[in-house]
Amino acid sequence: MPEASDLIELVDEEGKQFQFRLIDALEIDEKKYAILLPLDQIDGEALVLRLEKGEDGEELLVEIEDDEEWEMVSQAWNQVQVMEEEEDLE
Repeated sequence: MPEASDLIELVDEEGKQFQFRLIDALEIDEKKYAILLPLDQIDGEALVLRLEKGEDGEELLVEIEDDEEWEMVSQAWNQVQVMEEEEDLE
């Protein structure tokens, strides 16, 4: 069972709530990213969001709209996964 600190609830434009588990966090070029998995899907695809500060200083998770940025983060996360798999084999 995921720890409470790893759980994130997001609300869409229609007010519908979704539960996610934070599985990783990355920092690339001084930007922070969260890798999330939906709790209600066993083989769900990971959701990658950028962490930004709102006007009031509150942390916000925002969708990555730039294809180049998305590809950069995806490649970085894949590298992390490969390194972790190699460590597990040692």
